[in-house]
Parts: sequence; C-alpha cells; structure tokens
Amino acid sequence: MKRPGGGNPSSLHQMASPNDMDYGVVGMEADGDAEEEMMACGGGGGGCGGGEKKRRLSAEQTKQLERDYNALRHSYDALRVDHDALRRDKEALLAEVRAAHARLNYAAA
Repeated sequence: MKRPGGGNPSSLHQMASPNDMDYGVVGMEADGDAEEEMMACGGGGGGCGGGEKKRRLSAEQTKQLERDYNALRHSYDALRVDHDALRRDKEALLAEVRAAHARLNYAAA
C-alpha cells in the first residue's frame, strides 16, 4: 500500500491538519447544526416532544419482546426434548444393528 504523498517520510509532516484529509468529520454533524436542532426541539433532553409516547411505545415493545422470547423459549424447549428423544432412539437402533451384525458374524463362523 502506498503512503499519501509518495511514501516519503518528510511528506507526512505536510498532513499536520486533520482537516486536510477530512479525518474526524465523516459521520458527524457540524457543531452548529446539532445546536440549532437541539434548540428547535425545546432545549436539551427528550427530543422534539412525544417523550411520553416514546416511553409508552418502548414499554409496549418491551412487552412484545418478552412475549416473543417466551414463545421462542417454549418452542426451543419442546424442540430440545424431541431432539433428545430422537438421539436416544438412534443410539438404541445402532445398538440393535450392532447386535444383529454380531449374531450374523457369529452364525457365519
């Protein structure tokens, strides 16, 4: 990978200002814009009104997440029980197959 400015160490001193390469600005609002937006919404905390609505919505979403989690947990537990039963059945069948092979090998000898 090439260094900016041709890879010459002395050229790195030319990039002393972070604004030269737009470092630190990507994905961030300018300070003035954020301040204007905050004042338009009535000051600092809580956003532009609707704080009660946001809390209520958040509580409803939390309850829905709890219901979804409980349904998924119940489904998982049922699936786990079925899986364990199938694993035990498989092991029992493999034991029967081994026993049958042993009887055939004994009878052939």
